[in-house]
Amino acid sequence: QPSSSEEPSSSEQPSSSEQPSSSEEPSSSETPQPTVKRGDITGDNKVNARDVNALKKAIANSATATLNVDAADINQDGKINARDTNALKKAIANGTTDQL
Repeated sequence: QPSSSEEPSSSEQPSSSEQPSSSEEPSSSETPQPTVKRGDITGDNKVNARDVNALKKAIANSATATLNVDAADINQDGKINARDTNALKKAIANGTTDQL
């Protein structure tokens, strides 16, 4: 008479949920990050007087935390302030925004 508790054979494969998947979500290091143009405060891919005005307004309203630091910290001193506004105005006046 056969026993009622048979052991599974060793040739059985684990279910697919137990096997590691090679198509998992990509890590953040594989995801390209969008580039931000320094001085483009408004995000319209142009550096112009509108950006100066947006930067001045954010500084006046103590709303610099809402700005993209890479775009707004023109002089790259780690602060967003009137020095950045002046540097941005100077770059626009000199036609050197591509060097920001």
